[in-house]
Amino acid sequence: MKTFFAILLLITQQLFGQTTLDKIQSLNLEIVEGNLLKYFSNGADERADNLEKLLGNSISYFENSLEVKESFSIAVLDSNDWVKVTNIPYGLPFVSGPPYIVCFPSSNKNVLGQIIKSVIKNYNLSEDYSKSDEELIEIFISMIGFHELGHIYAKEYGINFPNKWTYEFAATYIAYLYLTDVFPVEADIWLSISEILEKEIKPNYTSLKDFENLYVRVGVENYAWYQVVFLLRVAEVEKEIGTGLLKKLLNTNLTSSDKYLSLDMLEDIHPEFLSWAEKYKLIEEIK
Repeated sequence: MKTFFAILLLITQQLFGQTTLDKIQSLNLEIVEGNLLKYFSNGADERADNLEKLLGNSISYFENSLEVKESFSIAVLDSNDWVKVTNIPYGLPFVSGPPYIVCFPSSNKNVLGQIIKSVIKNYNLSEDYSKSDEELIEIFISMIGFHELGHIYAKEYGINFPNKWTYEFAATYIAYLYLTDVFPVEADIWLSISEILEKEIKPNYTSLKDFENLYVRVGVENYAWYQVVFLLRVAEVEKEIGTGLLKKLLNTNLTSSDKYLSLDMLEDIHPEFLSWAEKYKLIEEIK
């Protein structure tokens, strides 16, 4: 069932401008219909196929695990096509809609790809996973796309999100649930690179208040730091209670205080949220 927000967004798009899907369809891209409808720029067919293999079973998976049925398509765009549909920096996957479409870059030569390349070069991930650094970067960027897919299901599942960070956290949680169950190697790569990023990135901003106030305006690298810190907590909780957290969130009316930004309520649902927040300086030290 569509949420009021989703219906309002759709009406607004219809009245005041094109949807992202409209813009993509106007580009005359190649289109292939399989498990998912795929739009892709010239030369991006292989990456589109790889993404379909990863995402193709997600619709039935979430229908079975969360009782949420939602459809979406994907677009894999080169930098020239990308700037025609969004102002989001090239390389940062995003979701738009409804109608929902998840957009991915066709190349690793983008701002996020360069950040990842610079931080993993001194580690032995290629040997660990028998994949080149370029393949690892592609997988990581694809995982960010899964996070964007998680936004669709987080919203449609019906959880109340009083602030930005809990919505981001839940989107990552849902994506990670799917990956650990269906594609555990890719989930492990996502987590391994995230652990490296957390060590290597020196953020200018760390607090949840800054995240709420600035959001993507913290900069791509700093925004990536927030997202990997969220993932590190996601991995801990998912290992302990799986889908249990989402079910508890569904039955909790999350609210947000100035000091804790919902962390105190999450602590009541499952322990160690406050200690996690203190560790990464997401909130001031608790007295």
